[in-house]
Amino acid sequence: MNMIQKLKSGLGHIWALLCFALVLATFIGLGFWEHTLAKGTGIHVSPRFSGGEVRQTIDHVFYRTMLHRVVFDGLLSDRAEGFVQIDWVPREKHSLPAILEEDLDIDGDASPDITVRLDTAAARVQLLRKQPWVLDPEPLIAAGSERILRVRLRNPHKK
Repeated sequence: MNMIQKLKSGLGHIWALLCFALVLATFIGLGFWEHTLAKGTGIHVSPRFSGGEVRQTIDHVFYRTMLHRVVFDGLLSDRAEGFVQIDWVPREKHSLPAILEEDLDIDGDASPDITVRLDTAAARVQLLRKQPWVLDPEPLIAAGSERILRVRLRNPHKK
């Protein structure tokens, strides 16, 4: 074996070891890389799937009501219809009351826009609309001990 072949062989082995180390580092640090690369690119889950950011949290004795921001987001511009997501989350070692009734301010103008009456056991929702741009509720979602409701809204800025 001449010197060139030994050099090629040595470089090939070094290359294989470096690739093996890279694969190991990738799998071991998968959570770190995933978070860092996604955060660096600015990619985030669409609010149409996540419900949007929580705008207000209302604390109660046994549970919290989390009111998300109003979502009209579209690909290029706002949509004519959107929704607001409301989450009811029980406190640790508690469960949601059988009946919940709350006045909620969706648009942040300090006056209630809807009254929601929720029967958590029967998974029934009654919605009293106080604004003409409030439409119907979507079906109630039970996620473990939490209850999630989306109320459809008409965008007042779109005709």
